[in-house]
Amino acid sequence: MKIHTFELFCLIAEKGSISSAAREAYLTQPSVTKSVRDLEEEFGCLLFNRQQGRISLTEAGKQLYPHARAIVSEFYNSKEAVLFIQQHIQSKLRIGASYTLGEYVLPKIISSFKQQSPGELQLQILNTPDILDLLHADELDLAFVEGEVGGDDFTKEPIATDEIVAIAAPTHPLAARTSLVIDDLYPHHLISREEASGTRRIVEQHLSERMKSPPSPYIELSTTQAVKSAVLSGVGYAFVSRLVVEQEIGHGAFVHIPIANLSIHRTLWAVKKEKRFEKPLVASFFTEVKQQLAAPK
Repeated sequence: MKIHTFELFCLIAEKGSISSAAREAYLTQPSVTKSVRDLEEEFGCLLFNRQQGRISLTEAGKQLYPHARAIVSEFYNSKEAVLFIQQHIQSKLRIGASYTLGEYVLPKIISSFKQQSPGELQLQILNTPDILDLLHADELDLAFVEGEVGGDDFTKEPIATDEIVAIAAPTHPLAARTSLVIDDLYPHHLISREEASGTRRIVEQHLSERMKSPPSPYIELSTTQAVKSAVLSGVGYAFVSRLVVEQEIGHGAFVHIPIANLSIHRTLWAVKKEKRFEKPLVASFFTEVKQQLAAPK
């Protein structure tokens, strides 16, 4: 059985039709249909339901899909590994990161890494659940996220600890306070990320454990930069990663609001999907990240 047959099977399952898969693969529809029939003949059962022009996986097809996807992925990973040994040709490295890491931590590390390794590198920045979905689907080689990481096919390693701090503009009433407890936040407007944000989830968890009625966001924004801009305008306070505001706090653009009965820390993770064959670039970049984060600031 050819790898290409498994590729077409996965493509049909993902696109939902033979015609769409044929267009994606630049093949004729009859040739794709023949590949499906060959695969069904090999396994001795139907892999797709065909009803009223629609196609969907049978129970057998659903069982086969993750194995077929793994076969295809491992094949190409192994080819890249052998090609690197033979010709030292670097393949594309596909990295995914949650917003804090992708926007504020990884760019400097990537810049340093590219000076030593000129191969193509792609970085996608999304919320943690979306990044893990891409990693699970083999669309990423390596992910860097904060928050919870589930899934039996993932291996994770802590790379750093992050602190979530409350900040306000120097002109905000909270900025003048030298001693606060969590209930002192009640009269003031909370600027927050959207519900899918890992930062928001961990903040809400800590607030709900310590307050009878945690504050609802006055404004919800989809990026950390937007949150910072809103805080700078003086409209309210926000909880953000110390990593993204350390310099601004040092320069006086933001004021760190110390809250006596609240301390929020989280682990930052490097996550990989278990593979027999791993791109040489994955290990190299992972080593670079650990060295850079361990270096004294």
